[in-house]
Amino acid sequence: MDRLTIREALAADHTALERLFSETSMPGAIRIGSDRTPDFFAASHVQATEPCLWGAFTPDGKAVGAFSAGRRMVWLGGEQVPMRYLSDLRIHPGWRNGTLLARGFRNLRENVFSQGEWAQTLVLEGNAPALEILRSGRMGLPQYHPAGRYVNWLLPQQVISRFAFPVRTACTADLPAMQGLLDDSSSRRSFSTAVDLGKLGGAFLNGLAIGDFLVAEDAGEICGMMAIWDQGRFQRLRVDGYSPAMAVARPIWNLAARIRGGLTLPDPGIAIPIRKASMLACADDDPSILKSIFSAALFSGNGGLLSVGLSEKDPLTAALSGLKGKVFRGRHFLVGWEGKPPEWREPFGFDPGRI
Repeated sequence: MDRLTIREALAADHTALERLFSETSMPGAIRIGSDRTPDFFAASHVQATEPCLWGAFTPDGKAVGAFSAGRRMVWLGGEQVPMRYLSDLRIHPGWRNGTLLARGFRNLRENVFSQGEWAQTLVLEGNAPALEILRSGRMGLPQYHPAGRYVNWLLPQQVISRFAFPVRTACTADLPAMQGLLDDSSSRRSFSTAVDLGKLGGAFLNGLAIGDFLVAEDAGEICGMMAIWDQGRFQRLRVDGYSPAMAVARPIWNLAARIRGGLTLPDPGIAIPIRKASMLACADDDPSILKSIFSAALFSGNGGLLSVGLSEKDPLTAALSGLKGKVFRGRHFLVGWEGKPPEWREPFGFDPGRI
């Protein structure tokens, strides 16, 4: 039996966890890593109002595994309820063929989850090995109950020539109307994160100020909103490398992207400047309102990418039609050991700012 210790992570574990994340890039033709300096735990406070980050450590303090199971309030059935979010699952390559995954989930069941409690999680469709293992039910793993498909767009700067509503930067006086619009939209989307805009600047809204919101107006009334959340101060995505085939194709890809205005692929080791479209809300779920907001957000993109995430069945997806960008798809699951998962309906909500 190895001498691993599985315990809740402490502030002193920052360096060990940062090293683990740097050694566990997401696999694929483009290997994506993450950088959470200078404070590894800041991202956990954005994912959940009650962070719960655990790690597996060797006797000398090296982190070889990690997972997060923080809790936050979400909308379900028109009410706000607590819900856990499973994320940040990492296992060092040298420990993937053992029992660490099973031990980690056993620890979740015994020390974190309440009786009958369920959580939500996202898994990229391209991550076939993870999907196969997690849904197998082997080794005491929980049930992974399918709960919709998620679509994420990475949109480069571009010009949208036609839009229906004027858009401006929000101000403090707009907060009551924005809160009402956000609550109305979120309450109609299962699992949408509950947010108190009065707590801008706090840990759950790290780095956001009122000037980071765009609002659309109709006859002087706010009818749409979106935060453009730059999380670069506490978490960044980084290209760690390319498969041999992609490395050969990258110069041709980039030449075509520059001609057509698409996404270019940076050199390995370079951070990807991404802003996240957070707290989307439009009156009557009108996609023309969101398209108007995109017209302002993407015109002033400063060369970075805008990440937009919606349920595949969300009516607001129509606003993305015809836009240039890269699409990624994921599976949304409800995860638990006992009983039935909570009842829900489409569309579900999952803010990319919480990933």
